[in-house]
Amino acid sequence: MNGETTIEGGPPVVRPDDENLDAASATFVERELAALAHLPLIVLDLSAVRFADSIGLGLLTRLARRWPGKVVMANVGPPLRRCLDRVPGVPLPPVAPATARGPSAPPASPPGRTALAASAPAPGEPLLRTPTL
Repeated sequence: MNGETTIEGGPPVVRPDDENLDAASATFVERELAALAHLPLIVLDLSAVRFADSIGLGLLTRLARRWPGKVVMANVGPPLRRCLDRVPGVPLPPVAPATARGPSAPPASPPGRTALAASAPAPGEPLLRTPTL
């Protein structure tokens, strides 16, 4: 298994469990997202991911172009944040705000480019609050 997908009272959460967003984990993510494509919002929880290679970056770029605003990244940790910041100008899915209260909450950054620092929760806050539909 390359991760898990959960649906518990909010949008589905796809969570790859590899440290690297590479060919194996990108295949898992693409397969899961294809199965959930009929839903209005999907959360891509990247809490386990520390690095994205060219295949992982290609996946994120395709998601941003194919489904702008439909797939949001969550729990983007500092190592992955630094990796993504090294490729300026590459369109990425928005990062889910740490304080989202519902699907109408705006993304932390405009679709197309992500202000990755906005994904860090405040001290004492949970890493991810999934909005209810």
